Amino acid sequence: MMVLGAVLAASALNLALGAAWLAALAGVWAIRRRVPIGAGAVLGVVAALGVVGADRGWFEPPPAASYGEDEADWLRRHFWGGHGAPAGPGFRDTLAARLATVAEEERQTPAIELERRAAAAVALVRGLERLRGRAAGQVSALETAVRRLAFTLTSPEFRNLDARRARSERYLMELAARLDLAQDDAELEAISRALDPAVLATVTLRAVREDLARVDEATRAVFRALGGGNVTVTATSVLAVDDVRGEAATEVRYRMEAAPPARITRIEPAGLHPLVAGDRGRRQVTVAVDGGPPRQVSGAGAVGLEVLAHRIEIVDHRARSAVGEGIRTPLRRIPFSTLRLDPGRAAGRLLVTLQVDGAPGAEALLPVDLPAARLLEVAAPPRALFWVGAPGTLQSTDALDVWRVATSEAFIADGLRVELAPPMRVFRNPAFAALRPYLYQPSLAASLTLVGLAALTAVLASRRRTAAPGSG
Repeated sequence: MMVLGAVLAASALNLALGAAWLAALAGVWAIRRRVPIGAGAVLGVVAALGVVGADRGWFEPPPAASYGEDEADWLRRHFWGGHGAPAGPGFRDTLAARLATVAEEERQTPAIELERRAAAAVALVRGLERLRGRAAGQVSALETAVRRLAFTLTSPEFRNLDARRARSERYLMELAARLDLAQDDAELEAISRALDPAVLATVTLRAVREDLARVDEATRAVFRALGGGNVTVTATSVLAVDDVRGEAATEVRYRMEAAPPARITRIEPAGLHPLVAGDRGRRQVTVAVDGGPPRQVSGAGAVGLEVLAHRIEIVDHRARSAVGEGIRTPLRRIPFSTLRLDPGRAAGRLLVTLQVDGAPGAEALLPVDLPAARLLEVAAPPRALFWVGAPGTLQSTDALDVWRVATSEAFIADGLRVELAPPMRVFRNPAFAALRPYLYQPSLAASLTLVGLAALTAVLASRRRTAAPGSG
């Protein structure tokens, strides 16, 4: 009865285990029909292999895999070539991606920002006059770039940037509507022509952005000529998920450094991701200057620094609702849950004001692109993490599950999928956590165990059958 109880319990968790046990039992009975001591021999061989395998390390846990990939999927992948390569994007999808890229470029450059950066560039040229002797060629190149930007901004089509941007938004919205309704290749080709850079230049702010990019590059060249370098930014993130409370927290840490003789005087964290639906409005942004204590800021507008800084650390902590979606397969009927977490996508750009040592009036307003955050770890309630959709190692304690990324270069920009065991003690205890790899992944240990149980069942059944005549 204990053997059958163990088999039934394993089958409730994974029907594939019950099916494998029945197949093993049929094989053992077939052997026993030919060889009377066959069941006992099989049991002895399994026991011997277990002893040898334990000594030689044959029974290491198999690699983790998604709960949604059961043994049928495993067999298809290993013996029938899997599901094949996914189809590449179609022409419509390519156009949709191009349209989204153009719309995002327009969104990230509001008219007031363009005007501020242009005014700051003019003021920088004037402030660098006393340093011209140290970087004459670079300052002259900056003056040329600023004059070209001024010429563009004073041309009739760019005198009213707000109106220009409104026209570009209407144009892109009309293209999006046409793309949704397009029925044939001819219409798709027409939309493709409408997205040509030469056509977009007549309706968007691209010309101003390109001129500003030249000004930014010339400004960086001046800073390099004065002995400095570019502002560098690194980003790391830590995730925490609590499925009982239905909440996930993301903490992204940006480290920004400016090389002398440049120092940071002001930052504008409005370029960080805005709150979205589901964030519960819980967000905290802190700024620490040159290793000092962090202070909380609003996450919008400019943050003036009390001292000129070489290094700034921005921590963006937010909590959002996270309700898992049930996941099960035909062979695994107990639902686990899956969540897709945001480890910190590329967050656009921040506007940073830099000042040159020795030239108090020389300030540059530069955009600094924020990279996608490099995920460091994911924390969850103890024994809750079943699988994480990226290479890493899991450490479980009585207080917390912590998954750490396998390589320091791993960037996860499209969301991280995690799977959690049901929030019940029977699924979240040390014993079940140790057995999980063998219960849900094909392995030598699981195969030998099932064959051993089948042989033990046959041995016990034969003994009962032998003892039955004597009892009567």
